Amino acid sequence: MKIMKRNRLFIYLLLLLPALVMQSCLKNQEDFFEEPSSERLANFNANAYNTLRSSENGWVLDYYPGSGAQYGGVSMVVKFDSLQATFYSEFTSSDESVTSYYKMTNEAGATIIFDTYNDILHYFSEGTSSRYQAMGGDIEFVIDSIGEDVVKVHGARSRNTMYFRRLAKAPEEYIAEVQAVAEDFVYGKYKGNWGGQDVDVTLDLNSYQASFAVQGAEEVTTVSTAFCLTDYGMRLYKPVTVNGVTLTDFDFDYDAGTLSARNVATPVVLQGELPEGYRKFADYEGDYTLTYNKGTKSVKVHLTPDEANSCYYMTGLFANKPDVPVVVTYSKSEGNLMICSQMVGLTSSNQVWICAWDTTAGSLTWNTSAGVKTVWNGDEENPSYSFVNNGLTTYAIDSFIMWTLNAAGTASTGQYSGTDYKINNSAQMAFWVSLAKIKE
Repeated sequence: MKIMKRNRLFIYLLLLLPALVMQSCLKNQEDFFEEPSSERLANFNANAYNTLRSSENGWVLDYYPGSGAQYGGVSMVVKFDSLQATFYSEFTSSDESVTSYYKMTNEAGATIIFDTYNDILHYFSEGTSSRYQAMGGDIEFVIDSIGEDVVKVHGARSRNTMYFRRLAKAPEEYIAEVQAVAEDFVYGKYKGNWGGQDVDVTLDLNSYQASFAVQGAEEVTTVSTAFCLTDYGMRLYKPVTVNGVTLTDFDFDYDAGTLSARNVATPVVLQGELPEGYRKFADYEGDYTLTYNKGTKSVKVHLTPDEANSCYYMTGLFANKPDVPVVVTYSKSEGNLMICSQMVGLTSSNQVWICAWDTTAGSLTWNTSAGVKTVWNGDEENPSYSFVNNGLTTYAIDSFIMWTLNAAGTASTGQYSGTDYKINNSAQMAFWVSLAKIKE
């Protein structure tokens, strides 16, 4: 019996031990934090709310939509009052703003939610019929830390880290200065010495992605990150370190063609290089003769810039619908134009496309990357641009053809047989030659 009692007592103590330990842990936890977690979160949220409202000029937000900041950065300014936030963006007029409501919540941690529609922010987050996933942009931002001049957040959707930086000048002034940098930011390649090592820099000026090729003794190491334009130049999404020297911000000098590192003890200057035959965006506007069929046929067209100065609209191609545009993209890093497969209209039940055509292989494609790009003849007085394959697909594109796809744009329904979208009364434009500017 004594043995039985001892065993029962031992078992009882074992069962009691976790409860004692748990009470001890809870007591230590209560001692460690002076207030409950819900109260701490509410105070943190209130601190963020008061801090964001405290900036008279608002906050600079380098906004990075898409997983891994795949679309690059967009410069914005956000001003907060007690209920609403006013947005400014580099992609709108510097004095244009959009105001919408926001709220602070504690549901999944301290979070700012811009939950009513505005044209600037929701452009990147809301899908359309042609872009159903939008750009993966955020309207909810989880607050990670709060400083007097910097509030660190991350996108609830993209998980991208972003910062609200206190602005010391008027939002309109900041956006205008960013836009001035963007207009002159034409160098796609740079070279320089960074941390005692030679570095080649490649910037994609359409997607705002940067690649740093570090020339080591035995191999080349490449580091890539997105970037955003600022009122002084460029800021990287993630800091880049070369041989112990870490850089994030660069001053841009258009006249010198340089990017110079900011806030470093030892100067780092990257010298920009423009490719041969580079043309600025404004050089392309005007009337042209588009020659094809190995020079035996031509059509007069006009290139009109879009409002954002990012592409041109080519009109006049279709005799029966002269105002229907074909989008001609501009590469800021290469200084050339590109025409690719694209939808231009609709029939009763199908989509009408101008499709890139590889006549050598006898293949056409509605891949929107397939097409031709221009090469300038170097003549300022009589500029002419020859067409070559853009090299973005496996097709050797030298021509275009009018084609139809089903209503969903997923399957071919044959060569276009209507009349509205023909060029010189034909659905085929074989062997593109050149685009020659017509003097006024």
